[in-house]
Amino acid sequence: MTIVKHEVFNNEYISVLIDTTIGKLWMDVNVKEETADWNQYIFFLNNSNDIEVKNFQEDSENYCECSSIALDYVEQLLKGVNV
Repeated sequence: MTIVKHEVFNNEYISVLIDTTIGKLWMDVNVKEETADWNQYIFFLNNSNDIEVKNFQEDSENYCECSSIALDYVEQLLKGVNV
């Protein structure tokens, strides 16, 4: 899984777009608290894509891998490393 791009919000949150096995998903990083969480939290149960995303996000291994990638990326970004 790789970071595709990022967006900065109020210097408190940085959202990173991660290319995953099911497509591109956003993860939000709280810079001050050094935490990460999925950006999508509303799912339509009659939408097969939403169900796929929901299932992916509920898998703790996927969360651990994506949050680690996102936090490492933001750490490098804040250090001024060209990411």
